[in-house]
Amino acid sequence: MSGSRVNAHVRIPNLIVLKLGGSVLESEASLPLAVHEIYRWVRAGHPVIAVVSAFAGRTNALLAQAKQYADEPNQTALAALAATGEETSAALLTMCLERAGIAATCADAAAIGLRTKGETLDAEPVSVDAGAVQARLRDAAVLVVPGFTGRDEHGDTTLLGRGGSDLTALFLAQALGGRCRLVKDVRGVYESDPALGGSPGRFAELTWDEVIRVGSEIVQPKTARLGKQWKCEFEVAGSLSPVVTVVGARQKEPVRDASLPARLKVAVLGCGTVGGGVYQALTRLRNVCEVLSVGVRRREQAIAAGVSEGIITSDLDAVVSGEADVVIELMGGQDPAARLMECALRNGKHVITANKAVIALHGARFQHIARENGVTLRYSAAVGGAVPMIEAVRQVAANGGVARCEGIVNGTTNFVLTLLSEGKSFDEAVRAAQEAGFAEADPSRDLDGVDAEDKLRVLAQIAFGERGKSVQVRRVGLRPQNLNDVAAVRAGRVRHLARLEVDGERLQASVEPVTLDAGHPLLAVRGAGNALAVTCRDGSVMVVRGKGAGRWPTTEAVIADVVDVWLERCGGAQ
Repeated sequence: MSGSRVNAHVRIPNLIVLKLGGSVLESEASLPLAVHEIYRWVRAGHPVIAVVSAFAGRTNALLAQAKQYADEPNQTALAALAATGEETSAALLTMCLERAGIAATCADAAAIGLRTKGETLDAEPVSVDAGAVQARLRDAAVLVVPGFTGRDEHGDTTLLGRGGSDLTALFLAQALGGRCRLVKDVRGVYESDPALGGSPGRFAELTWDEVIRVGSEIVQPKTARLGKQWKCEFEVAGSLSPVVTVVGARQKEPVRDASLPARLKVAVLGCGTVGGGVYQALTRLRNVCEVLSVGVRRREQAIAAGVSEGIITSDLDAVVSGEADVVIELMGGQDPAARLMECALRNGKHVITANKAVIALHGARFQHIARENGVTLRYSAAVGGAVPMIEAVRQVAANGGVARCEGIVNGTTNFVLTLLSEGKSFDEAVRAAQEAGFAEADPSRDLDGVDAEDKLRVLAQIAFGERGKSVQVRRVGLRPQNLNDVAAVRAGRVRHLARLEVDGERLQASVEPVTLDAGHPLLAVRGAGNALAVTCRDGSVMVVRGKGAGRWPTTEAVIADVVDVWLERCGGAQ
């Protein structure tokens, strides 16, 4: 087989290909950290292809298993067996992403037409079905691909040799016009191994030839040689790393990295379902932060979440005036949450919250207080959970301006509507939402659209500043008496939509049940899914989607805000 089926002119705008190897995916316990790395690129507006290796040691175990049956196993069978390591980690990572509310899909080499040439156990990729990749990324923010494997001209499984996952990532980036980052357990390529001591310099830029000489333990020579042949740059960096080595045509003298700043000191207010999840996630970010205190009104919740009794306190005012750099508010409600958040900001603490009610009412004033005190107020989790709605609106507002936002911003009402389309009665659908944990015992904030209105007001402030702060929202709840088009409800064409648009000099905003036309992009959002379509003034549309409700999506968005504070302290990620 020669040549390539890749359309050389196919480019997926803003694509980043992340390779996550065995040094990063050591075991299933490493999956949440991989999700954090992937999500920081998703919320920055990048479609992501995550190329994964098998968990550490898994491939060697599979090869040893094959040796139990033959000293020289059939190569095709051996390749098929070894491929199950990468397929397992890819499948589990996809599930972990989806649990975090990030729209993800998984595809093996056959599904994306990744073809190879050469030896069965040491092949080289030559083509990929770019259309298949594009189709997957139209419906998901992340495509997870098992690395190390491909398919030959007969459709049989092949392996790409040692370091094959690096090669998969580089090839996909080259074929699809994307950026390639190899995520390792080091912050880049150094003059010598930093683990051996001393202070070796890190290369900010390094040539393909030179990386073979100094970094062959980090980057396999085959990957570097093909990178040179394809004229494809790639990056080497650690997970959540603020620095990187770029491997390509240029080289600079190595630099001595400054010591990283001290870890963030974090305090948490509230330790319910979300607060407990955030605390547990923070404890995994050992290089980024340490938790100093957890402020609660009921100690039992914090103890049940695994919080050390020594850092639990009921003195909430002491939490926001103490030594923490960052205060994470997860108590909910207006009082005392708003007072404590304001106190933290005035005391020079960064504040991170998921409290859309407080932000809707006080967001603009709190942002002013934060600026006055040289800190930041972050609330990505307040709208859409891990669906990057706030980031999408902010990006469009900064690049041409927002003409219209239209979205499903409450997972409970969408879940209810999905069950109504399946024949459930309204009361049955609401009870099912409560049993699934989407609706509260009193679901009125969701069903009456109050929750969606708060979120819409937050988006209006981001899109239109002071104009958005005073927008009037017409609100119609999701109640039986408001669902007049019964046939459309049963056909699954009704959504409880939050809308915001510019009409001349006026802003119009509403939350109400709407019957959508066939082919509308939000019709595909079912269950507890969230989605937002943001239209720029030039007519272009950005759509973000995922699962917004629940512990895991909210936790992921809060952790992403923590990581952003950390990276800014480090001088910004490269």
